[in-house]
Amino acid sequence: MISITFQLDETQDLKPQIQRALAALGFDTVTYTAPIQIVVAAPSPVEENEASAAEAPAKRGRKPKDVGVVTHAPAPQIVDPEVNEQDKIDEYVEVEQTRDKLTHDDVRDYVGQYTKKFGIVAAQKNIPTILGCAIADLPDDQVALQKAIFQIQAAMLEGQMQKEVDTNLFDEPEIEPEREITEQDVRDALMLYAKKYDADEKMPNTLLDGPDILKKTFGPTVTALRSMPKDPGSLRKAYNAINDATENNWYNRKVQQ
Repeated sequence: MISITFQLDETQDLKPQIQRALAALGFDTVTYTAPIQIVVAAPSPVEENEASAAEAPAKRGRKPKDVGVVTHAPAPQIVDPEVNEQDKIDEYVEVEQTRDKLTHDDVRDYVGQYTKKFGIVAAQKNIPTILGCAIADLPDDQVALQKAIFQIQAAMLEGQMQKEVDTNLFDEPEIEPEREITEQDVRDALMLYAKKYDADEKMPNTLLDGPDILKKTFGPTVTALRSMPKDPGSLRKAYNAINDATENNWYNRKVQQ
């Protein structure tokens, strides 16, 4: 018995492949009496790879150099975790817990600043009112202690502003001493009156109004400059009265200029 083994492509139609293989061996024209056993064997994966490599044309290129294998440490993996709000809150609380805590001594330090600025009497009087209680009676609570400090700071600012206002109110402004009035100043004031209300040099209005101004200022016995007192106070009194009559037109005279 003759045994013939073919390697065929199972993905293609087997009959034409067998016929082509028999034709290649010359069995399509010669009659054999001996039984022929045909075995179809599928190629192994290794054989397929070797056949593909043998059929593939060799690529031209440079001869590869012998390069030593260099190993690198794996790059660290960067992980961008999602933001966890609870973690942020926990972290904030942890930081807050490490900060310095307010104590009653901190309040006393601000009371000391208040005392230094306004005096011990003002501090003893005002601090209990500002805090609403004694320092020792303040709750040992951060909110309460911070509020007490804030109240003292506000009272210090308000007290400073009030102090400045009081200083400005009660400080006497510097007043230049008044110039001493002489008898000539009184005569000049009468001349200004005549210039404003008399039409000619005879000064009829001034001769009539001047004595009346003096009587209203010093009494009915003083009707002329020669009879009025000559002390500085009286001279200033006469001077001011004449100027006021000129300014406010006591006798409703017609203004000449």
